[in-house]
Amino acid sequence: MQSLVKFRRFRPQRTVAEKFESLVSDFAGLCASDSLVSCVVHRHEGRFIGDLSVRSAGGHIGVRDEASRLSDLMKKLLEKAYGDLRLWRRTRFNLPDLHLKAELRSRFKKPRTILLVEDNPSVAAIIATALKPRGINLTHVESTQAAIVEIANHHYDLVVMDWCLPYMTGGEVLERVGEVFARDPNCKRQIPVITYSALPRDEIHVPVSKFFRHLEHWDKSKPISTMADSAVNALDAKGK
Repeated sequence: MQSLVKFRRFRPQRTVAEKFESLVSDFAGLCASDSLVSCVVHRHEGRFIGDLSVRSAGGHIGVRDEASRLSDLMKKLLEKAYGDLRLWRRTRFNLPDLHLKAELRSRFKKPRTILLVEDNPSVAAIIATALKPRGINLTHVESTQAAIVEIANHHYDLVVMDWCLPYMTGGEVLERVGEVFARDPNCKRQIPVITYSALPRDEIHVPVSKFFRHLEHWDKSKPISTMADSAVNALDAKGK
């Protein structure tokens, strides 16, 4: 499949243009292998007007829409196009059985966030390198005090924590944060947590708390890529 994006009568910011082109390219990836997906956007009287078309041996569909913001136009065009492809999927476009609307929503939602609590910068750098291609926003802290402050004051989709930290275990960090949450009678947070260490699982005693959900404990001998996949799978399960 091929994709082509043209902007006429105006020049968007480079990052916006790249985002538009990336989404159209992703959309083209859902079409039949012989498809050509093209999108032409122009500006008229302060409005952005776009035409998106898909051509293949199986036929042709085309959608048009307009919006005052380029990001809104991008979303509206792709929503219409995904809807049309859903109708054509079993007849002419030979698409895989995907939940297309859910796929589209996932591309517009905020990036998923992970807090990594790891006192060894070298290990943290390796984990960060493994997670970056998976579209994760990673925040790293080294000290237990910084971890307590971050978890208590910021919302993360997942906390990944080395169990054996200086001065405290991962369990003690969770207990301290739980004490902070307990001061607010209206606090309803429940944070998914993954721990890891070189210790066997039966030596890890995670405190029971309504504020945390311990998903799993990793053995440090596992490949970093496997650990990263497990973190992404946990986020995917959380989003369902």
